[in-house]
Amino acid sequence: MVVLDTSVIVKWFIEEKGSERALLWLEKHIKKEEIILVPSLFFYEIANVLRYNKRLPTDEILNLVEELFRLNLKIEEVTPELIMRGVVLAREKNISIYDAIFVVLAKIYQLSFYTADEKLYKKVKGLGFVKLL
Repeated sequence: MVVLDTSVIVKWFIEEKGSERALLWLEKHIKKEEIILVPSLFFYEIANVLRYNKRLPTDEILNLVEELFRLNLKIEEVTPELIMRGVVLAREKNISIYDAIFVVLAKIYQLSFYTADEKLYKKVKGLGFVKLL
């Protein structure tokens, strides 16, 4: 099992630097070789990222969101503990709560966390389980 953040998963749908590497995770997940764990807030976050992409018409965004749900990613519901630990980490590392939740989730389950966000990576790479896509 692995935690991928939104910056990685969005590359499944929008071709950008790193899309090939990101798509390898999708392929592993589809083949049931790897389980991808995300916090439930991920779906709001990715819908927001897609919404602001000027190249995607609304109907395509809706299709992509449906496709994401069909992929059966493992979803961790947000709990008070997860939020509280996220707040602490966000303050310690000067990152957003949204980013911190992904990192904390990986920490709780002792998983690798992958991000394509270089700024985030630089701030949390010292934790030892954070990888840059």
